[in-house]
Amino acid sequence: MSDKEGKSGNADGDSENLKPPQDGNFFSCSRVAVRVPAFWANNVKLYFAQIEANFRIAGIVSEQTKFDTLVAALDSQTLTHVSDLLYTPPKDNPYTALKNRLLSEFEVSQNKKVRALLEDLYLGDRKPSSLLRQMQDLSEGLVDDAFLKNLWLNRLPVNIRTILIISSESLSKLAEMADRMHEYNLGEVAAVKASKPEYCTSELKEMKLQISELSKQVETLNASFASLNAKTRRNRSRSKSRERNNRLCFYHYKFGDRAHKCIKPCSFQNNDVNPSEISVASETLVYSRRLYVQDRITKTQFLVDTGSDVSCYPKSYLNEVLKLQGTTLFAANGSRIKTFGSKLLSLDLGLQRKLQWPFVIADITKPIIGADFCSNLVC
Repeated sequence: MSDKEGKSGNADGDSENLKPPQDGNFFSCSRVAVRVPAFWANNVKLYFAQIEANFRIAGIVSEQTKFDTLVAALDSQTLTHVSDLLYTPPKDNPYTALKNRLLSEFEVSQNKKVRALLEDLYLGDRKPSSLLRQMQDLSEGLVDDAFLKNLWLNRLPVNIRTILIISSESLSKLAEMADRMHEYNLGEVAAVKASKPEYCTSELKEMKLQISELSKQVETLNASFASLNAKTRRNRSRSKSRERNNRLCFYHYKFGDRAHKCIKPCSFQNNDVNPSEISVASETLVYSRRLYVQDRITKTQFLVDTGSDVSCYPKSYLNEVLKLQGTTLFAANGSRIKTFGSKLLSLDLGLQRKLQWPFVIADITKPIIGADFCSNLVC
C-alpha cells in the first residue's frame, strides 16, 4: 500500500488512519470492524443499548453505517417487518428510522407489561433481588414503590415474607435481606441435609433430645391433670368434705402438708408457707419445664418455643428508638403483641458455626427462638 493511499480518509467518518512508523514497516486501517449480536426480538430496548455501545467503541457515527450493520444482524423473519425500509431507505437518518420501526414492532405493550407484572412473574430458582429487578423493568414507573413492594413480597416464600413485610427499609435494602435469607434457606440448609450424619454435632443432637423430652413431660403433665379432673368430677357428689378438696392444687391434693410445691388457685392453709413462696414455687414449676439456650458471646438466654411461628427479640433489649409497625403478633392466650421491625442476629450456640437469622422485634420480656429458626437446624 502506498503512502498516498495511507493518507486517504473515509468519507463517512468511521475510519481512523494510522501514521506509518519510522522504520518503514507500516499499515493503514481504512475501517474499524464492529460485530453486533443477532437481533433479540424478546428484549428490543436492551438489544439496542448493547449495539449502540459497540458503535461508540468502534467510533461509528454515520447513520448509513449503523443502518447497514443493523440490517446484517437481522434474521429473515425480522426483515419481513422492515422490508420497505430496505428497498427504499430514508435519505435522512436511516438507522434511526429502522430502530424506531423495530421498537414499534417488537416492544411489549404497556398492557402486556402490566399483565406480566401482576400474573406471570414467579421467583423460581432466582434470587429475590433478580425478581425485583425484572418487576422494576416491567413497571417502568407505572406503579409506585409501595405497590411494587407488595407484589414482590407476595411472590416470596412465606418465612421470608413474614419477616420483611413488617420492615420499613427501602426496596433495595429489603432485596439484600431477602437474598441473604434465601441463600441461607437454599444453601445452608441444603448443605446440612446433604452432608454426612457425622456433621451433626453432639450439641445439636443433645438439644433435639431435650426438646423431645420436654414434649413428653408436657404430655405426661396434661394426662395427669386430665385424670385428676375426671376423678374429681366422680367424687364431687359423694361427700361435701370431699368437695372442699377439689379446690386444692395437684400437689396438696396428693401429698397434703408434705407437699413442697403449690399451684394457684389452692385453698390449702399452711403457716410454714407464705403466699410469696407459693408464687415463686409455681413460677419455678412452669419455667423448669422450658428449654433455654444461651448465646456464648452475649450470654443472652433464648427460650426455645416451637409453638411460635417466628423468632422474636424483646424491644427492651435494644437501646434505640424504634418505630411501631402495622403488623401485630398474637400470643398463645390470644393477647396482641406489638412489633417494631426486625433485626438480624448472629448467635453462637456452640454448634461449631454461628447462626444468623432475622428476629422480629416485639414487645415481649424474653428472646424466643421459634419454629422458623428451628426448622433450619434439621440435619
